[in-house]
Amino acid sequence: MGVSTEYLMREKYALGKSFGDLKTKIETVEKEVATMRNNLNALNGAIQIVDKMIASDDNFDKTTGQLNVPKEPGNDFSSERKDQDDVRARQKELEIEETKKVLLNEGDKWKKIGMVL
Repeated sequence: MGVSTEYLMREKYALGKSFGDLKTKIETVEKEVATMRNNLNALNGAIQIVDKMIASDDNFDKTTGQLNVPKEPGNDFSSERKDQDDVRARQKELEIEETKKVLLNEGDKWKKIGMVL
């Protein structure tokens, strides 16, 4: 016979080990997929609950799907708008004007730091 039984037994053992490892990996991945599906379903349920809560708000327009916020001062969002306006005003105060860039000659650079060549 051209192939020894001992060689075939070693090959069978190696193939069996590879089979077992692959089967374990597949089972692990299937468990992870099941966990991900459960998380996906939980998130979908949370989205549905939030949608119901939004729909129950008096300011929610069901025909357009938009939240109608009154623009008069004193509503819940007026302080948020005021804060945003304050931030924009502060950003304008802090803006740095771009200065004109001037190239100096090599000698001028040394004069500026007090060393003359």
